[in-house]
Amino acid sequence: MTDHLLRGLDAGNPVAFLAALGVLRALSDAWPDQHVRLGWRLDDAWRPYVSANESQSEDALVDALDTRLHAPEANEPFGIKPDLKLTIQEFRTWSQAALDKCGATNRRLVDFGDGYLFPRGRFRLDIEWRQG
Repeated sequence: MTDHLLRGLDAGNPVAFLAALGVLRALSDAWPDQHVRLGWRLDDAWRPYVSANESQSEDALVDALDTRLHAPEANEPFGIKPDLKLTIQEFRTWSQAALDKCGATNRRLVDFGDGYLFPRGRFRLDIEWRQG
């Protein structure tokens, strides 16, 4: 097992913290048979590092990230609408299409919708969804 320090990310920066979480998610998707872990190490600042069950070279890590982040499904949520503001009907149509694409092992699109596309409270939207 090899640790790879993500030197460009400083844990004191909230955006860098989110980027480290994104690296963890992308590598977990790219290497589903490995247990990818994220940790923090004090260098000149707190820096994230990633490791997996099997030792991977830095080149393999970069290639895995590049492949995963350029996969068509990685950018799918950004094709919904530029401002992500949907009417109930647009949300209903998008949600049904997302459900058709997702399964027990691939919930990313549905999770994205749940986290970012609810324009109002969840309960109210659920009622409007059911009323059609």
